[in-house]
Amino acid sequence: MPPKPSQTVQATETSITILEALHELSQAGVTELAKQLSFSKGNVHKHLTTLEQNEFVVSDGGVYSLSHRFLELGKEVQRSTPAGEHVVPLLESVAESVGDSAFFAVKEHGKVVYLFVVSRTSGVDPRIEGCRHPLSETASGKIILTFESTGTADSQPDTEDTDSISVKQQSRIRDAGIVIGTPSDESFSELAVPVRHHSDGLVGVVGLFTDPRDHDEFSNEYRRLLQSTSERIAKRIAWNQSN
Repeated sequence: MPPKPSQTVQATETSITILEALHELSQAGVTELAKQLSFSKGNVHKHLTTLEQNEFVVSDGGVYSLSHRFLELGKEVQRSTPAGEHVVPLLESVAESVGDSAFFAVKEHGKVVYLFVVSRTSGVDPRIEGCRHPLSETASGKIILTFESTGTADSQPDTEDTDSISVKQQSRIRDAGIVIGTPSDESFSELAVPVRHHSDGLVGVVGLFTDPRDHDEFSNEYRRLLQSTSERIAKRIAWNQSN
């Protein structure tokens, strides 16, 4: 469960709010940030100065942006993920086989995180590695909402989740074993299947980003390939845990 407001530090929350605003705006000055966040300019400047001294933001003529320190930290998190060494080689094989982008996603803080994406230059590449999205808005998130917890059709999202899907949707997804979703701009389709381990339940989601014109023709082939890859990932993770 998330911490109660009384357990959080206001100054830290302010710094985080400023960092998130810089992420949204790409770059901004003190005045723009203060106006955007309804903070005083002096308070924003103090937080930015502290963040710059600790190398989390950079300043160019008074215009601030996020630093590459976040890339360093993010890559370290990615490298230290236990499933990484087992997942990436299999994603490379899938991407090579279909000529598109293969991915592995997990749940964190009630969102789906696209942890690894392996792309081929000729295929669809939505530049989504590291991105986080509400669960109900993506094919991968719907897989998580359906197959996490006990894995039964009446399972409900945990208390961290802010979105959900109906039991009827869960039942359809469970029967199909795959979710195919296309964003509103229809630039690519997302195909996702669960990666499950008998002792850990749902450990992640494996899938493809493809041209939306292709998935209807190849959906059965894609489904078999992804389900086979899912089983291989689960076996490799199980083997690693037993050694």
